Amino acid sequence: MNNFQPFATQVLPPIKGVTAFCEEGSLRGSLADDGSVRLCVTKRRTIQFYSLWPDAISEPKSSQSGSRPQVYKPVCIAIGENEFLLASATSSGQTAIGIFCSGTGDPVRGTLQWSSYPRALAVEFPYVTALLRGNVVEVHNILDQQLVQTIRYDASVEVRTLMQGPGLKVWMSALSRVLTLQSGEPNVQGQGDRARRQVEANRISTVLARVLVAGKDSVSALVTTPLVLHADMLLQRGRVEEALLLSEKTTATMSAENLHRERLQFELDYIHQKSGLIYLAETLFDDAFGLFQRGKIDPRVLISMFPDVLQHHNLMGEVILYRGIHEQITQLGTLPDIIGRALSKSGGEQGGDFGRVLLMNAKEIFHHYLVRFHKEHSVRKGRSEPQLQNLSEQKLKDSNKYYALSLWYKAKKNYSATLSIWKRLHLGEVQDSSYNATLQDMATLLLSIQDVSLIEDYGWWIVEQNETIGLKIFMPGDAKRAAMFDPDRVLARLESKISQDGIMSYLEYVVLHRKSESTDHHRILSQMYVESIARLAADPSNKAKHDDLVTEFVRQQEQYVLGLSRSRSPRTGTSASHSSTFLSFMHAHAKSDPICSFRTRLCQLLQSTVLYNSAELLTKVEATPEMKLEKAILLARLEKYKECLKIMVEDIRDYQGAEILCLNAGVFKNPRRGSKATLQDGSQTKESTSDNSKKRSLFMLLLQEYLHMAQDQGGMALTLCLLDSQSAYLDISEVIELLPPFWSVELLQRYLLRSLRRNYHEFKEIQIIKGLSLGENLRISEELFQLYESQGPAVITPDDSGMGHVKLANYSLAYKRIKNAAFDGLGTRSTVLFFVAADVDAICAFRMWTTLLKSDSISYVVVPVAGIEDVRSEVNAMSSSIRSIVMLNCGGLFNLEDYIDMTDEVTIYLLDSHRPVNLRNAFWNNEIIVFHESDLDKELVQEKNAIIFTEENEYEPRNGRGPESDDEDENEDEDNDDEEDEDEQDGADGGNYRRRRRRTGIDTEVLPNDLNRKWKESRAIVVDYMSKGLLFGTSIANQTYMMATQLDRTSADILWLAIVGLTSQYINDQIGHRDYLDKVQIYKDESERLMAGDRYSRTSAATRSEDTTAVSATGAQDDGSIQCTEEYRFLMVRHWSLYESMYHSNYVASRLGIWREPGRKRLFALLAKMGFSLDECKQVFAHMSIDLKKILKERIEMVAPEYGLHEVLYTSFTRSYGFRGVMSASDVVYSVASLLEPSPEALVTLGYRSERIAEESLSADAGQSLAAEKQAGGGGSSNNESNVGNNINNNINYSSSSSSNNNNNNTTNNNSISKNGNSINKSDSNSSSSQSWWHSNFFKACDSLQVGGGEGDLLREGLELCMKTQKAVVRQAVAIIEKQVIITLSTCRVATLKDGPDLAVFWNPLTLNKLAQFLVYAIREYGSRKAGHRPIPFVLAVLKEETQTFVVTGVHGSPVMGEVIPNSKFGIVFEKISYNEKIPMKQLGFDKSVVEIDRDDVEAFMRSIGRYMR
Repeated sequence: MNNFQPFATQVLPPIKGVTAFCEEGSLRGSLADDGSVRLCVTKRRTIQFYSLWPDAISEPKSSQSGSRPQVYKPVCIAIGENEFLLASATSSGQTAIGIFCSGTGDPVRGTLQWSSYPRALAVEFPYVTALLRGNVVEVHNILDQQLVQTIRYDASVEVRTLMQGPGLKVWMSALSRVLTLQSGEPNVQGQGDRARRQVEANRISTVLARVLVAGKDSVSALVTTPLVLHADMLLQRGRVEEALLLSEKTTATMSAENLHRERLQFELDYIHQKSGLIYLAETLFDDAFGLFQRGKIDPRVLISMFPDVLQHHNLMGEVILYRGIHEQITQLGTLPDIIGRALSKSGGEQGGDFGRVLLMNAKEIFHHYLVRFHKEHSVRKGRSEPQLQNLSEQKLKDSNKYYALSLWYKAKKNYSATLSIWKRLHLGEVQDSSYNATLQDMATLLLSIQDVSLIEDYGWWIVEQNETIGLKIFMPGDAKRAAMFDPDRVLARLESKISQDGIMSYLEYVVLHRKSESTDHHRILSQMYVESIARLAADPSNKAKHDDLVTEFVRQQEQYVLGLSRSRSPRTGTSASHSSTFLSFMHAHAKSDPICSFRTRLCQLLQSTVLYNSAELLTKVEATPEMKLEKAILLARLEKYKECLKIMVEDIRDYQGAEILCLNAGVFKNPRRGSKATLQDGSQTKESTSDNSKKRSLFMLLLQEYLHMAQDQGGMALTLCLLDSQSAYLDISEVIELLPPFWSVELLQRYLLRSLRRNYHEFKEIQIIKGLSLGENLRISEELFQLYESQGPAVITPDDSGMGHVKLANYSLAYKRIKNAAFDGLGTRSTVLFFVAADVDAICAFRMWTTLLKSDSISYVVVPVAGIEDVRSEVNAMSSSIRSIVMLNCGGLFNLEDYIDMTDEVTIYLLDSHRPVNLRNAFWNNEIIVFHESDLDKELVQEKNAIIFTEENEYEPRNGRGPESDDEDENEDEDNDDEEDEDEQDGADGGNYRRRRRRTGIDTEVLPNDLNRKWKESRAIVVDYMSKGLLFGTSIANQTYMMATQLDRTSADILWLAIVGLTSQYINDQIGHRDYLDKVQIYKDESERLMAGDRYSRTSAATRSEDTTAVSATGAQDDGSIQCTEEYRFLMVRHWSLYESMYHSNYVASRLGIWREPGRKRLFALLAKMGFSLDECKQVFAHMSIDLKKILKERIEMVAPEYGLHEVLYTSFTRSYGFRGVMSASDVVYSVASLLEPSPEALVTLGYRSERIAEESLSADAGQSLAAEKQAGGGGSSNNESNVGNNINNNINYSSSSSSNNNNNNTTNNNSISKNGNSINKSDSNSSSSQSWWHSNFFKACDSLQVGGGEGDLLREGLELCMKTQKAVVRQAVAIIEKQVIITLSTCRVATLKDGPDLAVFWNPLTLNKLAQFLVYAIREYGSRKAGHRPIPFVLAVLKEETQTFVVTGVHGSPVMGEVIPNSKFGIVFEKISYNEKIPMKQLGFDKSVVEIDRDDVEAFMRSIGRYMR
């Protein structure tokens, strides 16, 4: 060790074959975190890494260096912490490379290349020095692996070796000369200060030479030339860019490994300061001050260069500078001197003005520099300096620098003082020659602050000075700032301060920009427009100018009509150019004519709003003859379209505007060039019926106006043009009656052809639609006929011996049978009884079933069951009104005949995703109908024949012996074990009874021996099938959705429940990724189909409604749209923070290994590499920056693979809950599962108050009748219905009470643990309360999935509970891994939990499975990096203190994520151990892999697992 004491040979045996070794350089002289010394040992063929302790040595970690024997001995050296450099070469030695690797042998950085194999290596970061053959030394840069320098020694030196020592101190005079510090006023500094600074300069100038070269007769040191000497030489030659580039490269080397980083910082400051002074001399002020900031130069140095800035009497006396920098500053002088020299160099081409501009530019940049320096200085200091502030303020006041004082106040955000000084300067109360602020500057400052009182105080004063600038203060473009001012209050103050034009400008801002809905604002603005137009029109000059413009428009329209007339000629083209509207004409002349300007603004206002009194305004408009277009707009508002069109056609001659009015269904709109409502062939675009009818009537009115015009005015040309362009709205029968009789057919040729073509097109389109519909009906009929022909009719009858199961195509028939059984011949109703397991898939299926039953008015009762014994007790207390029992995810693995007394009156419908299917349920009992996704008759032909043969026949005993004593087969013992296993699966009591029945009462003279042999073969087939182990089939929610599809009763709510059930299977690793994606594609198509219908319904409703805003708001509130999206494998990321979601998710936590500090650092590094700050990631996801959320997917897909997260996204679904947000299917699964899990003890452990838990339990007991849902028939008011309702209530109450009674009876009869039996029952005084909280959890989970809304609060409650539970899971998993609780056996891994703060949380099997799955993930993902790792089963046991028992669960793990290892045999193994080892146990749940064992038996049970798992 470090004290040179030898190790005992018993602790450290000799390490043989060592050619070289070294210690980790970063730990030299100290120990690692674990107290060890780390060594790297090289041998001829391998490299080994050891960790040494005083009493132990770790196993070596080897890294192969090559299969060929090495000619040269390996050379290695430590670079830094956990990093080494290894040299290797070919046999010839012509090519040599250096490999950087970590302590585990993983390569890092790039590779070095030497001209020959190195004899020795030495490191002085960031350089590595290698001694080569021929007295050659090569120096490489570690960071970029580039060759830096080659040193060739004289042959007389005979260099023997190269070594890395602790360092020789070498004082460099050149470095001391550059970096010596001195005062800005050298003449005033004291002798003590000078000596102290000289000592500091000597310390900095002393460098360590760590690389030593040993020759034959001498030892020399290699010293790295300081950066500052290289850079200073470049700066003296004016090569500033090269010097800065050299400094940037050096900055990258300033890591913790660099021993010279303190000196390098001084050198970098010197280079940046000197470079900045060179740029300053060249008047490159931006670059210069940027370098000053990087070089941390004292601002007082720069202040001294501005003579007109307020100076301190001893400003430079307190400044400490490098000697070279001080000399440079002395040479430069003040800033005017610098600018003067620069102007003189240019030859006097620029004058004094240019010099002043340069000086102002320098001052502005210097000001920004001082502001930045002040901010950084304040952050570093962390405290204010009030004395210095008061001193600066007082000096500015004393020097009458009021403008500088105002800027100082502005920098301190004292805006009131700033504005006060500016106001006094503007009014002349104080004088300052440097003042250059204007009213616009004051307005700009007011627009940037939020103090309303301050804005109003100075804003109104600015309005009085200049209303144009002042109004901008109260007319901000930002909506948030605009809300600070009340328009009515502002208008009231403006009336006495500004002109009418100013008030009009503010009203335009309020109405047009702020979209005010006040009728007073619109009314006042429109009246002001009318008054302004009337006032301008009263001026003869303005009126004459405006009349000329109107005459010009009329002349343009005449030219337009003339062009239309010519276009009718066969010798000309077929179309004429469109004319502009009168409104667009006035808009084009608004700048030259004030009347046109106001008329344009008035017309646009009248078109864009209806918040004015049209009749009142029409009276004022009629008083001014010039406002004819305004009158037409108001008449259209009053729906006086005939008068309106008459004005447009006869008075204004605005033919294009009249047609636009008709196209917009009587509404004036701003014209858009090229906007038409018809296609090229005259066909009509899609629009509402009411608009179409209105357009037809308006175009007929316009046609009549054109026909009333004289021919010389263009009436015929306009009419024919209208008929050609708008034929879709002009019915040919009505048009023919209006046209003059003397018009020829040739004139109407285009209109007639288009009308005929359109009508014929509509006729053919109708025929095509009818033909397509007929063809589609024929195709569907043919497919239906072929389906009937291939499958034939499917009928389920009680006498049909082959209908013990129902395949996918016949699900609807099973439902119809339930429906028929609900009504007997007398018309009374029976009740459907549901047994529902406590899992998400079963609850989703139950909700879907209840939706279907409610639609058929069928009543039902629901009973939650936690195990098969609950089913037995509830069936015994079942009401006589029950005709159908639906079992959801419960009982599929058990022979139900052993637990339910079968009668012809009751049919059991079994939907269970657990596999394998119990063969007796599927093929033997006609009262049990098993739902299965495939046809079992074809899939299990051999098994079906075997189970039927064994049930119909009995084994013939010979000489009183059973089949297990028959000597015909040498492997009879194995058959016997298999029979016992199968009998155990059938149930303890029922199985033994069935075996005894077959072995007794058989006449030996009847059955021959070959029958015995066939019976044994059939029995072996059954046992082999039932012993396959547990796996999962299609989710029962999916099966129920297929049934709803066949019944044509699908909806978005039912589809969502099916998606949640499927997601539950995928999250719990019950189905593989490929099977999941197959179902996802089906649901995606279904969601698009259903959502399209919903969108059409909402669109139709919106079309019918006039208030589109109300429609959209309602749509958003009731929105339930389902979208197929890419989801993250993070836990509840939408409702948690991104960091917490990733940290607590199984996928990320196991891949990164968050239970170790390096794993948590990897998570931080992942987020940092994505560009997300840790503070941002720890916020709730909803509160994160929108920009970050937009780029999250892109960044995580780019960065995550580098950390082993290759499958961070998977396809899933989300559903919108309107204003309550969006939830993914996985969010709902986590929420519902968390509502099911916690006991009162677990809730207390998780931090919930016991008072709240007690209140919830009481409310749950009081609401049992509400929780057990029911739905009676809807039609009619008969006494039978009321009786049925009473019976239902009785059934519900009876079901709840009987369950508790039976539990109490079982507890009474089984207080002691039977060591000879196969079950365990402990007395529990709180059994009724236990059932109460369990039922309460179940019904709360059901309510959270209730169709029709209201579930949002419960889902959010479940999400919060899931977060607390997952935190407990991760805490416990980390503790298990850190304490090394997991024991690895040959066939499985086991772990036992006996204490801990979160122990009560894991008493529930669902939560315990979560913990086991997390550990399986961790072992699979993180443990797979270890050599020899293979996925094996995992068994986890947790102590339940209140009953002194252990809850045990078994979980399998797949080697690859997304794959599921089928055939989990934990249930079979647990039963074997219980039966053979006489260990009592109690099964929890329905998959047989979770059991409860007495505390005294758990040790023997865990020891037996490894043996029975073989």
